[in-house]
Amino acid sequence: MKSQYLNAIFLMFMLQVSIFPRSFAQKFDNVWLFGYNYNSSTLDAEAFNLSFDTFPPRIEIAEREVYILNGNASICDSMGNITLYSNLCKIFNSSAIPIFGGDTIMSGWELDWCEKYRWHPYDYYGIFIPRINVPHNFYFFYKSSYKSATPPLDIYAEKFKYAIIDAHANNDTGRVIVKDRILINDQLGYGQTTAVKHGNGRDWWLPMPVEIGNKIYIVLLTKDTAYLHHSQQIGPAWDENGGFQASFSPDGSKYVRYNRFHGVFIYDFDRCDGMLSNAVHFPFNDTTQGIFGGCAVSPNNRYLYVADFEYLYQFDLQADDIFSSKQLIAVYDGYTNNLATLFSYLINAPDGRMYVVPPTTTKNMHVINRPNLPGVGCDFRQHDIEFPYPYGNTPVFPNFRLGPLDGSPCDTLGLDNHPLADFRPEPTDTSGLAMHFWDVSSYEPADWLWDFGDGAMSQDTSPVHTYASPGFYTVCLTVSNQYGADTKCKVVEVKMTSGTQTLPKGEGNFLLWPNPTTGEVRWGGLPEGEEVTVRVHDALGRLCLQATTRAGRADLGGLPAGLYYWLIVAEKGAVYSGKVEKR
Repeated sequence: MKSQYLNAIFLMFMLQVSIFPRSFAQKFDNVWLFGYNYNSSTLDAEAFNLSFDTFPPRIEIAEREVYILNGNASICDSMGNITLYSNLCKIFNSSAIPIFGGDTIMSGWELDWCEKYRWHPYDYYGIFIPRINVPHNFYFFYKSSYKSATPPLDIYAEKFKYAIIDAHANNDTGRVIVKDRILINDQLGYGQTTAVKHGNGRDWWLPMPVEIGNKIYIVLLTKDTAYLHHSQQIGPAWDENGGFQASFSPDGSKYVRYNRFHGVFIYDFDRCDGMLSNAVHFPFNDTTQGIFGGCAVSPNNRYLYVADFEYLYQFDLQADDIFSSKQLIAVYDGYTNNLATLFSYLINAPDGRMYVVPPTTTKNMHVINRPNLPGVGCDFRQHDIEFPYPYGNTPVFPNFRLGPLDGSPCDTLGLDNHPLADFRPEPTDTSGLAMHFWDVSSYEPADWLWDFGDGAMSQDTSPVHTYASPGFYTVCLTVSNQYGADTKCKVVEVKMTSGTQTLPKGEGNFLLWPNPTTGEVRWGGLPEGEEVTVRVHDALGRLCLQATTRAGRADLGGLPAGLYYWLIVAEKGAVYSGKVEKR
């Protein structure tokens, strides 16, 4: 019986991580990094990651002495392994070591602040984007700020710059190969850093609004360089008065900004020429005290969510009168955990959900489970996720899984939207044997075919299916369009009482180290001497190591260099999994 259980768990694990390279495409936002020392008792960071390899996403305690508070930017490689990150003071590699040339990316008063506090004071100032057609190379776009030397105090972003990093240079520890290249020199708005794919499916657009006025600069990143493409003055003027957000709809057709003092600004965006048009503005000052707030558009590009400190609203972007479509989704319930869990920035995640970040350093994050549904059907849950430590903010990510505008004038590179299948299983509201399968596929699928693993099929986009009995079922989704098809399979456990999960998950402060390793790995977070079964597989799913031990360690010294997947099943049934690099 135990052998059958382990085999089922392993099958779940391998289907979740997927052994085929196609499934790794564009997982640049797969891991979110957090952590700083909120009690100042030591210099070590209280660090943790949120990994989207599983659903629900897995919280992992991490060992790194890097404070990540407001300034937070990171990127994984295309397989989902964390590669680079920054707290806007320094740029670090995956081993939490500052890369060569990335130890001081700020200067002046910001450098002094970083050296004193070890974190940057401002949100949404940096974003990583892969360098086009150059493996292991990344652009880092970031802002630097002016601060007056004498009263009255005046602080604003004054430069938008970039650096280029080779993550594999300097014996794989990384190197900044271009630094401090200024793209814009003006009085720029707080935060609001974002990007969207060009209509050719390869290049990138990066808008950067000024602090006061209605000018928006538009930067273009091509395979050869990044440069200021043009600027526009469009719509009502904006007067920066706090920490607010700008974001694109996932398909890039809408650019949205929110500021409590001035309201919501919605623009059409042309991914071919980078021009904004049809500015829509409506005032929005329901909250009287908030200086933070956010905005984001649902994965299906229909619903705009606005977080207004104490309130969360939804707007229908397809309505004739967008403002009149306003629906109140939630009012802050007063919950505190370290500090108040109010509403601020909103982030679309790889699992198809939208995450709402409080404006203060709390241990919680809110979740919109079904952002594609209207009204309260979006299933917003306050303080749904609790982290082991307080955190400051999330990284900034564009939609990496956006393809070309097929048939448009800028569709000139021969790139096509080859669909990439993925889905999220959840119990229905009534739980039991009924499961809701949410499609989170990308690259414009046109048709869906579900195999629920019990002989039943469906062609719905996000179907509900009721099983006859509990058990493990291999569920496969095939998505297709005129350019091809892709299939994603996951083993889903159906339970009568607690619904479904895609992988039994261990809790607590489990940690496997060192990673990367040259031989031995150790793990901690389990009761001392607890027996575990360890399995290690290569990228093709072949079993390379299996052992049952109480020693808390395993030796990978006999394995060739490469990426491996480890699975540890504890004596009491908890399961831990992840990736380890053997060097």
